[in-house]
Amino acid sequence: MGVDLLPGEHVLWRGRPVARAVFLRQDLQWIWFSLKFDALVVLAVVFALMNRWLDFGDIWVVVLAVFIRA
Repeated sequence: MGVDLLPGEHVLWRGRPVARAVFLRQDLQWIWFSLKFDALVVLAVVFALMNRWLDFGDIWVVVLAVFIRA
């Protein structure tokens, strides 16, 4: 908003903060997407570490692909 102001202009806001929900509906959708994405990244790291430790070969790629499709 400050980008649109001319030099010397300023914004005067009068009011009170709203005591309702902090998040909008769209924010909650992004949070849900972020949680699922982070879980997938953690799962990929776990499978990669298991692959090195237990020497599964290329099976972890198939397992990860199944989780992505789910």
